[in-house]
Amino acid sequence: MVGGSGGVEASLAGTLTVYAETTATFSKEQLIVVYCWGPACNGGTKGAARLSALGFQVKEMLGGIEYWRKEGNDVEGTLGNSANIIG
Repeated sequence: MVGGSGGVEASLAGTLTVYAETTATFSKEQLIVVYCWGPACNGGTKGAARLSALGFQVKEMLGGIEYWRKEGNDVEGTLGNSANIIG
């Protein structure tokens, strides 16, 4: 995880405004998986739609980081698995 208190390994933390300029360094050959904090957040859905419209291969991780953690998966970051789960 790059930055943030806790997230999935090799993820980018924070909000990314999805435009051609902000995604110029992303590979369109590599699958991008987006997620939000939990099932009540639609940021991942919006990001996936924008990335797809720009021609990227994208999937949304349903349930977000909340359910990733509830299912026992590890997270990285400054707080790691002790990061607060909202919800």
